[in-house]
Amino acid sequence: MTPIVRRWFNSDGTLNNNTALLVNGLGVDHPAVIRSVAADNGVPLIDLTAKTKSLVESLGAEGSKALYLYNEKRDNTHTSVHGATVYAGIVRDELVAQHLVPAGSVRAAE
Repeated sequence: MTPIVRRWFNSDGTLNNNTALLVNGLGVDHPAVIRSVAADNGVPLIDLTAKTKSLVESLGAEGSKALYLYNEKRDNTHTSVHGATVYAGIVRDELVAQHLVPAGSVRAAE
């Protein structure tokens, strides 16, 4: 599973920057490395980076604040309880969609 994005917007409303997409100061693209390891080993991958990027960009700079601790601590990296719940739902849905859990073993969203 790749990591979630950081809430770090460009002026055009996208998250296409190293901070948001978890590329470190040495140029290591963490999500790309994880994708490569999964592909090289033939194991399933949940691309949470891509999924959370899409969600955060769709919510925009203002709407996405609720997913992170922005309102409490101006933190654009760590999730709020709400954000953790939303992101866990994405993981649940991917586990089911990729048939990585037995049918009926995961509770539906409430």
